[in-house]
Amino acid sequence: MIKVKVATSNLRGFLKDLFDYTHKKVEFVYKKQNVYNKSKKYKQMLYRVYRKFDQIIPFQIIRTVQEGQDINFSFNRFLKSERPYVIYLENPSALVNYSWRVLIKKKFSKRIRQCLSDKNLKGIVCMSNACKNTVAMYYEIPKHIKINCIYPLVNEDKEWDIESVKNKAEQEKVECLFVSQFFRLKGGEDIVEMMIRLGEENYPVHLTMITNSKEISQEYQEKIRASNCIDIIEFGMSKEKLNVFYQQAAILLHPTRGDSFALVVLEAMKYGCALIATDLYAIPEMIEDGKNGYLLYPYYRNWNKDNTPNFKVMEHHKETILSGFVDEDIVNTMCEILKVLSTDREKLKSLCMESYNKALHGVFSEKYIAGAWENLMEEIS
Repeated sequence: MIKVKVATSNLRGFLKDLFDYTHKKVEFVYKKQNVYNKSKKYKQMLYRVYRKFDQIIPFQIIRTVQEGQDINFSFNRFLKSERPYVIYLENPSALVNYSWRVLIKKKFSKRIRQCLSDKNLKGIVCMSNACKNTVAMYYEIPKHIKINCIYPLVNEDKEWDIESVKNKAEQEKVECLFVSQFFRLKGGEDIVEMMIRLGEENYPVHLTMITNSKEISQEYQEKIRASNCIDIIEFGMSKEKLNVFYQQAAILLHPTRGDSFALVVLEAMKYGCALIATDLYAIPEMIEDGKNGYLLYPYYRNWNKDNTPNFKVMEHHKETILSGFVDEDIVNTMCEILKVLSTDREKLKSLCMESYNKALHGVFSEKYIAGAWENLMEEIS
C-alpha cells in the first residue's frame, strides 16, 4: 500500500471523498480538522488583504515533515519536500494564492522556477482540462513533471438508480435547486427574477435556494418572501443532508459569473439533475449543451472563452459581477428553458438520464478517478 501524506491544510470538503475512498493500492493520510466546507470569514479577509498587497507578500511554500509517507500530496501549493510529491491544482493562479498579478510579474519568475525545478515535484494534476490546457501559458514546466487532468472524486450513491432519476422528472412541479454560499456571485439574483416571471405565468416550477441569507440584499429578501415558489435554506448543512436536495431536484441552476470548477454541477450530475449553468472555465466539460443541460453566456465573466482570466472583470468585481447587475439575457434564456422543460417532461427526463449516465461512466465516475490516482501514485513512488 502506497502511503500518501496530505501536506497542505487548505483542504476543501470535496477532497474527503478522494481521501476516504477505499483504494486498492493507496492510502491517504490527512488531518480531518484541516478540511472545511464553508469558507470562513477570516480566510475571505486574508485573501482580500493578499490581493491588495500581493506584490509585497510572497506566495507560500509548505514545508513537510517526514512521517513514513511514500508520497506527499498538495492542494494548490508548492512544497518543500524530501519525498516525491504531486500538486492537485484548481487553476494556474492557485499556486500563488490566486493572484494573477503575482503570476505574471517577472520578479517572481525565479522563485517559481526554483519550485518547478525541484526533482521531488513529480506531477501537477489539474482539476479540469481548462486548467491543464492553460497551465503551460504561465509556467515553464520541466520535462520531469507530468501534467494530468483528473476530475474531483464525488462518491456515487449506491441506493440511487435510473428509475429514481426518471421519477423526479415526472413530479407535478419541476423542482429546481441553487446551491452556493455566495448568492450574488453565483447568479442568485438572476434566478430570483426568472422565478418571479415564471410564477406570474403560473408555470409548475419550484425553487429551493441553499445559500447564505446574509449575502442576500434587502430588496431580494423581500422579493423572495413575496414569492410562493421560492424557499431559502441556510448554507452549511452536512453533505448527507445536501444530498437529499439533489435527490429531489430535477434541475440544478448555476448561472455563476466566477467559478473555475463548479463542484455543485458534478455533485448534481451524480443524482441525475439536468444542468443549467454558465459556460465558465470547466463547466462546459460537464455540460453538453442540449444533451444533459444547457449553457448560458453571461455578460460579466471572470474567464474569457479561451479560459484565460478576464482582468476587466476580475479586478473590478464591485463594478461588475457584484454590482447588483441583473443579466437580462440570462434571465430570459432561463425562463424559456424552464417553460419548455416544465411542459415537455420527456425532454426533461432525457436530460436527467443523460446527466446521471455521464456522471457514472467514464472520466467522472468514482472508479475511473480512483484508478487514475492509483496509477499515478504507482508510477511516481
